[in-house]
Amino acid sequence: MSNNYDNAKDKEQHKRIRDNISSSYLYFKENYIRYHEYRHFVYKTSVSDTQKVMLRNLGKPIIEANILEAYISRLLGEFAKHEPSINVGPAEGVPVQQEVLDIVEGHIRHIIYEANKNSMSYEVYKDILSGGFSVIKVWTDYATPMSFKQVINTSRVFDPTLCGFDPMARHSHKADGNYCFEIFPMTEEDFLKEFPDAEKANISYMRNIEEFNWSYKNDKGEKFVLVADYFEKKRKKVRIAELANGRVMKLKDYEKMAVLWKEQQFIEQIPIIKNKRWSTLEVICRYKINECQILSYEETDYTYLPLIFVDGNSVILNQGSGTSQSYQMTRPYIYHAKGIQELKNFSMQCLGNYLENMVQHKFIVKKEAIPQEEDYLDALNDVQHANTIVVNAYSENNPDKPIPDPIREVQNVPAPPEVLQGFQIADATTQTILGSYASNLGKNDNDLSGKAIIESASVGNAAAMPYVVGYLAALTQLG
Repeated sequence: MSNNYDNAKDKEQHKRIRDNISSSYLYFKENYIRYHEYRHFVYKTSVSDTQKVMLRNLGKPIIEANILEAYISRLLGEFAKHEPSINVGPAEGVPVQQEVLDIVEGHIRHIIYEANKNSMSYEVYKDILSGGFSVIKVWTDYATPMSFKQVINTSRVFDPTLCGFDPMARHSHKADGNYCFEIFPMTEEDFLKEFPDAEKANISYMRNIEEFNWSYKNDKGEKFVLVADYFEKKRKKVRIAELANGRVMKLKDYEKMAVLWKEQQFIEQIPIIKNKRWSTLEVICRYKINECQILSYEETDYTYLPLIFVDGNSVILNQGSGTSQSYQMTRPYIYHAKGIQELKNFSMQCLGNYLENMVQHKFIVKKEAIPQEEDYLDALNDVQHANTIVVNAYSENNPDKPIPDPIREVQNVPAPPEVLQGFQIADATTQTILGSYASNLGKNDNDLSGKAIIESASVGNAAAMPYVVGYLAALTQLG
């Protein structure tokens, strides 16, 4: 690690980095909104505030029948049983001993195993199914507070919508982009403890930049500051040398090694240089900034950008007809099923409204037919107890005048059949939209082995395979 940042360029660099963060945020803004909208729709309520107001005005019950979370839970359950893992192999034409491959593979598996103690893979897959995308981060840290040994860690970021990537990145994991960042909020107290030299006076706590605040106050008056961890690729031209033993290294490092070789007075001859050439190497630089300044800078020893984008089933679309400007649209697994979920809710609300307003009266009795005796009145008023209903067949004032139809039952008007049909057809339509069905329908399950049943269930969820492919691409980049 090095810390040789030129303070004279602070303002220029700070403005450039903040512009990059704003550009990335605007490019991906619709996806951020969609991520939170669909996770709220699936896991909290599928009835919006506007719909609740409308239902209250219409006097309908605010009820819903969430049928989408079960489909996501089913996929998550199958993923937990058959979670993908890493397989390490040699590059084409490069002879590597199998023992080395086994050690590397075991090391990577151990890192992922430690991360999965906190359900990293499960939560990332849940993100891409319910929100359309996720982000994994990789970092190094000391093994313990009293250790000098560094270890590699990985985990899902706390909030994928607080991360951003270079809009020019084309690979699904976005490692080919020039920069990435993660924004995280800190209380003013914690911020000043970690960055005691920061410029406190210029923090506005009201300033809005591209529709998100770099600093703000919550309802309790507590002050928060947003800090961005910004990683960027820098390219340097260096001379590299190929040694007689096949090793390639920087020419400067070779010259340092030659001096050390001479000082240590090694008996064997130092490997000679076979070839030299100029090359361009990438260095991953890390900035920490807030709305006012660059808080820290260092050149890391990372080989790749440490934030990995996990794509679900996104598509690249044009902004409009006749334009070549394109953008990436991320889509949750249940993206096209939102309408059928709302139909399910609507039909259930109509059915609930019918049941709420269903006529509770049992009989229509003409006034003259009501007897005056209390025992006979109890039979009319308390219909829950078995009793004989007695009414007057003739008018008490005129015994010669019969009362036509003195009593008859109240006939309930049935709910429209379309309401119940809409409620029932929503389930089958949801399966068709999501491509989730029982692929072994019509087969005798008693004749299937356990392995065949598992494979059959996986085939039934083939429509979710693009999300598995996106996860695998990110897992490969993670490795």
